[in-house]
Amino acid sequence: MDVGGADDVGSCKVQNEGLSLIIWKDNAERDNWVGFVKTTGCRLVKAFGESTFDYVDGDRWTIEQPSPTLADQISGAIGGTAEHVSC
Repeated sequence: MDVGGADDVGSCKVQNEGLSLIIWKDNAERDNWVGFVKTTGCRLVKAFGESTFDYVDGDRWTIEQPSPTLADQISGAIGGTAEHVSC
């Protein structure tokens, strides 16, 4: 994952799911990542026989790799938008 525009990257488990939290230098860097992950993410999930992936998009932060349910829960709890990408 290219996170060159990130201030910090961390990982944790929430409800037994491994997540990555990325804090961006600014929203332009976050937006660049969103564009990158939508194209690259679709290629990756298709390689594994999947057709969707999810992340949570916030102000200067993103959380990647949650399930759709957890993305919705995170968004409801701390803000941001649960993004459900169909490839």
